[in-house]
Formats: sequence, structure tokens, C-alpha cells
Amino acid sequence: MIGTGISEKELQNLESALTRYGAVVSFEQLAEIFREERPYLRKRISQFARKGWLFRIKKGMYVISDLHSRGSLSISQYAVVNLLVEPAYVSFESALQYHGLYDQLLSKVTSVATKQFQDRNIDGYTFSYIKTIPAYFYGWESHPMDGQTVKIASKEKALIDLIQYHRSRYSVDLVLEKLSNFSHEFDLDKLVDLSFQSTIAAQRILGFVLDCLSLDSEKLTQTLRKHRGTSKITDSDENVFNSKWRLYYDRYFERYV
Repeated sequence: MIGTGISEKELQNLESALTRYGAVVSFEQLAEIFREERPYLRKRISQFARKGWLFRIKKGMYVISDLHSRGSLSISQYAVVNLLVEPAYVSFESALQYHGLYDQLLSKVTSVATKQFQDRNIDGYTFSYIKTIPAYFYGWESHPMDGQTVKIASKEKALIDLIQYHRSRYSVDLVLEKLSNFSHEFDLDKLVDLSFQSTIAAQRILGFVLDCLSLDSEKLTQTLRKHRGTSKITDSDENVFNSKWRLYYDRYFERYV
């Protein structure tokens, strides 16, 4: 034994699996390496998972941990997203962080998916999925990562998702902050064009945000002119009405208006 709950032979087999198949392996691939009765292999794999040598992603799929740092994922947390759920794309703060626009420590990776999926905790990260309809499943790009292909929202779509799915003082303030501090990083025409595929409420909020920052909102103004009804940023009792966008907004945002 090597003093870490695994024998030298077992460690060599895991190293062989890593070399042959990469960090993400199936039960069948492990069976080819270990060459033992399946009931015994299942018990062995369960032991490896309990001791931190394997991470179970879903039935029959595992990630081999960093063999030099047992208990740590050997692949990026982003690469886990599509192993758990497909189709899904990383968005919100997680996507902004991938694009270098969010520097706070995140222990939660939030994605958009077309089906419901319960949160999963793997290696200290919570993987959370927000269900949407196919019409709103757009604005992502594919990125190769650790042997996987990962769908990640463009930085513009990450902002739209923040105001479409997380309508709150925090999310709108975050969008204001990112557009104010990193305006040169965003394609504003792309941002507006992508918003036309989102909800009317999200378009109204984006128009309001652009006005707060003295950015061009004319295309949104023209598009929304024909829409009646109203929308809200929050359900605060202190909301103020903006007649241009037909939007109720929290008094907190008056400092921008």
C-alpha cells in the first residue's frame, strides 16, 4: 500500500486509464484496465470515490482526480458542466469569469439548460442549472477544454441572462458595473441584437441600463415602441416608473438616472 488507501497496482491502473482515455472515463473503460469481475470492480470504484481518487459525475461516468493531489478535480469545473447535462451552457457570473470579467471567487457554476436538473456538488463546486425553453437557448460558443467541448455564453449573452433569469437589484447592478468598467470589452451592437431574442422585460431592462450609462439605446427604443404593458426589475414597494421603457425600477437605481 502507498499509505493513501490505494495500492501501487491500483494507482498504476488509474494512471494507465488516465493515459489511455483522459481524465473522464466510463465504467466500461475502467473495466478494460482493471480486468476483474464487475461486482468487485463496482466495489473498488465506490472505494476510490469515497477516498477521493475518482469523482462520480453520473451513472457509469467518472473523473480521475489529480493523482498528485488526491481529492482535487483534474479537469476544469467548466468541463464538468456538459458531462452532467446536455444541452447546457455556462452563463451568468461563471461565464463572465471565464471571459476575464469577474474576479471574485466562485464556488457555484450556473448554467442554462433545456431540461430540469438538480444541483450537484463535486469537489467543492455546486453545479446549478436553470431550465429554459429552446427559443432562449442561444448566444453560446463552443470551447475545447480538458478533452471536452464546453458551451459557454458569450460575454454579451451572460449579461442578458443575468437580467432575464435573475431580475434583482444585484443582477442589474452587476450588469451596470460590467458595462461601465469594461465597455471596451463588449460589442454593444451584438448585445442589443442578442437581446431581441430574449423577453420583452429583459429588453426593457437592458434599454434602461444603456440609458443609465449614456450608451446608445435607439434600436431598443424603436423595437419596443409598439409594446404596451409594463415590466418590473424587482417587486419592491418603492419602485419608480420609467415611462420610456414602461419599466418599474427600484429607487436604488435613481443614482444612475
